[in-house]
Amino acid sequence: MTFSGGNWPEVVARLIAYRQANKLPLGKPEAEVFTAFCKAHPRYCDSGKTAKQFRALAVSPTGFASSIQSWIADAFSQVNRRKVGYISGSELEERAKICRRCPRQREWTSGCSSCDRNFNRVVTKILRKTPTVGRALLACSALREETSVSVHLSLPPVKNDSLPQHCWRRDKS
Repeated sequence: MTFSGGNWPEVVARLIAYRQANKLPLGKPEAEVFTAFCKAHPRYCDSGKTAKQFRALAVSPTGFASSIQSWIADAFSQVNRRKVGYISGSELEERAKICRRCPRQREWTSGCSSCDRNFNRVVTKILRKTPTVGRALLACSALREETSVSVHLSLPPVKNDSLPQHCWRRDKS
């Protein structure tokens, strides 16, 4: 399978979203994308410079914002195609409570005001008929998803050891 994007974090986010949607273990997506890139373009990976740039972009605010934007686009698509539904009630309350206390919550911005407005429009469309619970949540730095949205969606648990033990998204099996 091939994934593409405007930059490495976008490709990583698409790989993560695909694995989450198909209930597959997340593995080490950053390392896998970098390895695949180097296999396809070995001349760009001869020095350690490319690896350093890749790692720097993957953890940079720009890379993180790009990942979150890619995730929300995939979530919007899944909601529109009715591949994912909504949850409510005590389950929603519990998810939001877990995320509020989570050390993996991370604030982000794209740094582009029109991009942020477009992002907020998409989030509003996804959440238009949902309770306001969890709307102040930030993004998950482990899964690179917007938790103010994900807590509302019937997303499956994922295999990811970097998630806290009590995380509602963590596969407990």
